[in-house]
Amino acid sequence: MDTNTYEEALRAFILSEKRAGRTLNQLMRQFGSYLGRQKDEQSRKLLDLHRQNLR
Repeated sequence: MDTNTYEEALRAFILSEKRAGRTLNQLMRQFGSYLGRQKDEQSRKLLDLHRQNLR
């Protein structure tokens, strides 16, 4: 996905969330927890890989 398409999609998402009555703080919290989950998933995969290499 090119940058312009990504930015347009993000703008559309934010507008739809605003229409639904969500505040920017709520969106940022939601996004933060999403990023946290992604990072946790990556960490788990790295740990599993490391454990396999130790065997």
